[in-house]
Amino acid sequence: MPWNGAKNIFKATDEEIAEAAQRIKAHRTAQNAGTSGNYGYLEGKIGNISKKGEMVRSGEPDKIKQIFIAEKVNSQQEINGVGAWLRTTDSEYKMLNRLANELGS
Repeated sequence: MPWNGAKNIFKATDEEIAEAAQRIKAHRTAQNAGTSGNYGYLEGKIGNISKKGEMVRSGEPDKIKQIFIAEKVNSQQEINGVGAWLRTTDSEYKMLNRLANELGS
């Protein structure tokens, strides 16, 4: 069954969460991704830009203009802590940065 998005973007139902989890699981399987890496899911419309279930995987940073300043954060969520890495590789950063570029920032 196609997912029609969350009815309330601030509080998804258990069914909506289960559907989204299944979509990500199916995408991981199709991409042979196993359990490594994080995926972000982007759906919605801003102006004339529509996102219909775009999945973005963490990993190699995009080779586009970096709109936002990323921090170096370690796995304990400490900025500039021991073992910190630049978060331009995070799926969340990549999604927002791509969208900002598309919006002409």
